[in-house]
Parts: sequence; C-alpha cells; structure tokens
Amino acid sequence: MRDKRHPYQEIRRIERWLQNDLSYRTLGNLKGADFARHRDARREAGRAENTIRLELQLISHLFEIARKEWGMEHLPNPLNNIRKPSGSRARNRRLEAGEYELIHEQLCTSRNRYAAIAFDLAIETSLRQGVLFKLRWERVDLTTRMIRLPAKMLETTNKGVPPLLPLSTRAVAVLQSICSKDDLGIPIKPSSGLVLNTTANAIICIWKNAIAKPQISNLRWHDRRHEAASRLFEKGLPPMEVASITGHKSMQMLKGTPTSSRRAC
Repeated sequence: MRDKRHPYQEIRRIERWLQNDLSYRTLGNLKGADFARHRDARREAGRAENTIRLELQLISHLFEIARKEWGMEHLPNPLNNIRKPSGSRARNRRLEAGEYELIHEQLCTSRNRYAAIAFDLAIETSLRQGVLFKLRWERVDLTTRMIRLPAKMLETTNKGVPPLLPLSTRAVAVLQSICSKDDLGIPIKPSSGLVLNTTANAIICIWKNAIAKPQISNLRWHDRRHEAASRLFEKGLPPMEVASITGHKSMQMLKGTPTSSRRAC
C-alpha cells in the first residue's frame, strides 16, 4: 500500500472502513444489503457519488483477493449484488466575490504560519495536495521563476505534474515571504528542505475551520485547482498551455472549467 505513489486517499478510505461497524463482522457474514445501506447513508451525509464508488470498490477488491488468493474460493462478493454509484459530475466551484479575503483572514489567524501561504500557493501553482506539501526548496528557482519537479513525481495518468512549472508574480512574492533576506535584500531560502514545513493534515484541518467560521458552503480544498485553471484561462492562455501548467494530460479534464465567474481577488 505505502509503495504506491499517492497512497494517502486509499489509506484514508481504509481508516474510515475500520471505524465502521461492518469491519467487526466476518467476510462470510456480510451481505449486499449491508453495503447498500452504507451507500445510502453516505449519500444522505452528502458524500459525492465517486467517493462512495471508490469506498465500495475497495471492499469489492478485498473480497476478490480473499476469493482468489486466500483460499476462500466459494466466498461470494456481496458488492456484485448492489447498484454502484456512478462517477461524480465534474465540479466547477470557484471562489466567489469576497470569499478569498474571508478565508485568507481566517487562515492568517492560525498559529500555523504556513496556513495562508499554502492556500495562496495552491491557487497560484495549481499543484495538487500530494505534490505541494512535498515541494522542496532545491526545486524552486526564484531567479528564473520556475519550479523543476523530479521525474519520480511525473505520472502517465491524468494526475500528472509538469516537469517545469512557471511561477506567477504572486507565487514568487509568497515564496519570498517565507525566506529571510541578506544585507542586500536578497532572499535566503530556509535551511529546512520543505517549502511548506508543515503537514497536509494540519493545513486541511485549519482550512476546514476557516471556511466554517464565515459559513462558506460547498467549497473544498481541491476546488482551488478550478480557481487556478480558470485564472489561467482569464489571462488568455490557450487550453494546451493551461494543461501544461496544471498537469492535466486530457483536454476532457479541463472541460467545463469556469472562466466566466467573477474574479474573487
């Protein structure tokens, strides 16, 4: 599991299942109706269809492994007997007028100095959570305004990242704010290797509290990628160039990106 490039989400799904009452029952005692009730409960809780689908897919895989490799050939897979959720519709949530200021203000009051910085960099670089919080200073060149990402971070799927990521003026300013300065005013990068010397979990917890206080609804951390892509379109960049920055390998992934919404900041 941990050998995967991005195991975080799958580990989180396993942790959620371990907290579920169904995890205390034997495989042979589980029925399709049990998972149908779980599916419906997750829907009532407002979880996305694709989130539910992936949760059920994990358990279905467990049953198949038990059948094929654990000597339980006669064990039926109860997931085959229920209707599976379809994939989610693409989200196109952007920051609305005033939301950036409200969120940023809340993040700035956090004891974690990287909370607001992570939020700004997420928007300005469009980097996914897994890459953003692993970004190291050795990959950042403030002079050429580029981030050079190692080959091990590059993927062949839609969740790829570009080998060279140009930095906006705002992104450079945010990165410089982390640095100290010498007598000539030249930024000195921190000795710690990570640009964001904190964890993704810490920032996401602060983020959730930040959007709860001003009661901002239907906004997720990942939505700032829609915001980032939309801003690139608003600057007049063509789809291929936007995809080269955001790391999308398919134009379908960019389809529906909102570009006509009012800029929030």
